Amino acid sequence: MLFLLFELDGERYALDARDIAHVLPLAPVRPFPGTPAYIAGVIDHEGAPVPVVDLPMLALGRPARAWMSTRLVLVDLRDREEASEANEANEAADKANEANEANEAADKANEAADKADKANEADKADKADKADKAADKADHGGARREAAPPRRLALLLEGATRTQSIAAARFAEGGIATPGARWLGPIARDESGYVQWVKVAHLLDARVRALLYPDPPSWRAAEATR
Repeated sequence: MLFLLFELDGERYALDARDIAHVLPLAPVRPFPGTPAYIAGVIDHEGAPVPVVDLPMLALGRPARAWMSTRLVLVDLRDREEASEANEANEAADKANEANEANEAADKANEAADKADKANEADKADKADKADKAADKADHGGARREAAPPRRLALLLEGATRTQSIAAARFAEGGIATPGARWLGPIARDESGYVQWVKVAHLLDARVRALLYPDPPSWRAAEATR
């Protein structure tokens, strides 16, 4: 697996590259009052506001430093439940498509049997009818469902200048529970020491998600009450 490495006070951490949409140079962040201290504010990306999490502030209680190696890393923050439901739906669709392919193979076999034995017409019609019903079921259940579009989040990271391939099997639990920082994942060791996997899906708790991604958007709710 490919990871983007970054540092927190000299210790190495890693983000799964599959969660990353863009890596941007450090840019001004507009403060957003009324949010936790580690929410640095928002940036504009391609015409849309994106919330910014200051990871050093979240992890260490100090703001990210404006170093040459500091980056704004845009990640896709997808709800774990939504992704799981989409995966289950896609698995069901795959099974339905396999059933459809099996029905097509049965149709070909029936055609060959018909050529070999004209007396099998009635039996062939019965099988074809069953195959059509199965195909109809497959068609109705075979549409693949995509997960809901992920929400975009920017992370302020220090030392985020290189990537590294690390096999997932090399990561293991660190042996210390961190209920207040569920985004801290398992650790791996290489020739440079330890590196800890940061789980993007766990960065924001439900309360902060509701602040950053209100549904409906807060400005629409305000208009509705006027």
